[in-house]
Amino acid sequence: MQRKKMLIAVLAMVLLVGVVSAAVINYFGQVKMTATVNQAILLDGKSYGDMPILETANVAGGESFCRYHWLTSQTSVPVAVKFYTDCYPDGTGITVTYTTTITESSSYADYYDNKRIMVLKNIGDMTVSEFLGLPLEYTVNVISNPLYAPNICFWITDGTHTYVVEAWGKDWVGTGLHTVTIQQFFDGTKGYEVTVDTTYGQANRISNVHPGTYGPWPVQTPEIPEIDDFKNDYGTWTVLSAQVRAQAGAAGGQVLRPVQFKAAGETIDIPDLEFFDTVTLQAGEVLPFYICYKFDLLIAGTYDIYTTIKPVP
Repeated sequence: MQRKKMLIAVLAMVLLVGVVSAAVINYFGQVKMTATVNQAILLDGKSYGDMPILETANVAGGESFCRYHWLTSQTSVPVAVKFYTDCYPDGTGITVTYTTTITESSSYADYYDNKRIMVLKNIGDMTVSEFLGLPLEYTVNVISNPLYAPNICFWITDGTHTYVVEAWGKDWVGTGLHTVTIQQFFDGTKGYEVTVDTTYGQANRISNVHPGTYGPWPVQTPEIPEIDDFKNDYGTWTVLSAQVRAQAGAAGGQVLRPVQFKAAGETIDIPDLEFFDTVTLQAGEVLPFYICYKFDLLIAGTYDIYTTIKPVP
């Protein structure tokens, strides 16, 4: 009898073990992804953790001034943003506006300043031949004092050398909308010449392939268009970025604003308005703008004025 009880106990234990080994599983497999997400839009190259950007000014009532800033898109999708202003204490008598309208400087040295950039697109994954096979053009609105067309500039690299290609715009007449294509720079319709330089400025012109000038004078290879001559020399190089750049110097006093830039298969539209508070940035776009402050004649004191840029709700 005692032996029978022991057999029953052992059998129960075996059955229990069988039940445990047949437990129900929760899943068949698992993947762990650790993603580092970069901020989609930067202000002055800075992220959320670097805000606010601190600026100061000492002005009298009745005065006004503007400060330069820029937005950079780091994402591959369009992003619409809106500008908001808050003032503490109550900012009655203070007007804050946002604009891309610029007045050209009369200083030739200012051409090298990033404030001459009207709109820029980062690229980095396209050859020169592919890049120039797509529309490359800009439209600007000349508000007053028409003088010289802005340049189209783009940076290229072969992995060892990095050069800047500068399409130099001609003088023009008439206010209003002007559209200029890269072909018109090469053939001389809207430009004097296209140069390949080590950096900004013709004093650094490259000479190991061609003298560095592609345009109606001097013609390098008379039997083919200048733009094709350029592609023969640099077609396999990679385009890093492209921009519309105001000239300064002889263009001093010209007032204009960017309206559209077509580059690398993307169309970048900028509000054709004296002042705006909403804009859509395309992939890789860099958009310079100015925050302008105007103070009523009859106010005085210290004010904290905040400009906040948020996604459009």
